[in-house]
Amino acid sequence: MLPVSLTAAYGIFQISSSNGERIRTSRPNLGSTSAGDEERERERQKAQERLQRIRERIAKQNDEISRRTAIPFKRTSTGFSPSLADQQREQEHVDGIRRLEIADRQAQEAREARKQEKEDKAQRHQLMERMMPQRQATVRPGSRRHRVLHNDGDERVRVKAKGSHSKATT
Repeated sequence: MLPVSLTAAYGIFQISSSNGERIRTSRPNLGSTSAGDEERERERQKAQERLQRIRERIAKQNDEISRRTAIPFKRTSTGFSPSLADQQREQEHVDGIRRLEIADRQAQEAREARKQEKEDKAQRHQLMERMMPQRQATVRPGSRRHRVLHNDGDERVRVKAKGSHSKATT
């Protein structure tokens, strides 16, 4: 028979198993007859049978688990040193990565050089445009110096000199 405790407190009966599982709570009739006692006894019997079946199932599963073979642990990488082939393969990977980094760095430097050259070319072009005389797009009065067109096709600016009224210079 299984260890089951029957507790009566404040007129409430509680049947619980040894592992603390509550099975049944009931309130007895104060004017109960032997039929009420028999019913409580049947309930207690059912609870004990249910607990017995649960315990048998747990014991069966524990036996199955204990019959399993033990699986050995895998060896860790710290337990042995790497082989020569592993070291060579790792060195090849490191060299490959280093070559890729060098190629990336050279490509980046080439991109930066092209960008700098393009910026320098644009700056030179702007400077050349600034230095060239530009025609005015608006209609405005000419400069204060009068231009004189001569017979040979040359255009000269007439400048007033000190002491004379006008003088043509080239």
